[in-house]
Amino acid sequence: MTHLVRRAHPEDVETVVRWRAESAAWIERRYGSDQWQRPFPADQLMESVLAGELWMVHADTLTSSPVATITVDQDADPALWSPEEREEPARYVHKLTVAPGKAPGLGAALLDWAGRAAASEGALWLRLDAWTSNQRLRKYYADQGFAFVRENPERVSGAAFQRRASFQMGSPYKIVEA
Repeated sequence: MTHLVRRAHPEDVETVVRWRAESAAWIERRYGSDQWQRPFPADQLMESVLAGELWMVHADTLTSSPVATITVDQDADPALWSPEEREEPARYVHKLTVAPGKAPGLGAALLDWAGRAAASEGALWLRLDAWTSNQRLRKYYADQGFAFVRENPERVSGAAFQRRASFQMGSPYKIVEA
């Protein structure tokens, strides 16, 4: 199935805030995790929108409601990545969210898409941080080909992972930039 990805618009921020709250409630109910229990600041999301780093994903057409979001940037968190690592060409995935109940497996396809985009821009690495206490999420990223690098226990999202940007897991979803 084809999904279209486009840069987010300011009016998408409300949707992303809502999905994060819905996802947090679902994660807590299903897994007992405290992940995302604090609302993500809308002003920080807006900064990502204005920088062209936040993306919205639609099934089939851009007129359909979005079903997922991903942020991809070059912002290496110095609390997670060493000075040497921050010098390496890399892209960082943040706030990957599939709307609850929509498109299971789409997250893996978005990670592949982000990796292809990163590699095409010359990045060697696709990196991310995962919720420190969410062991299922950490396993998910390992299952997606990411290697655990380190953990900063002082951070709620302090488990650092990376994989080669050119690495592809493969997915039944096709992601096309609109």
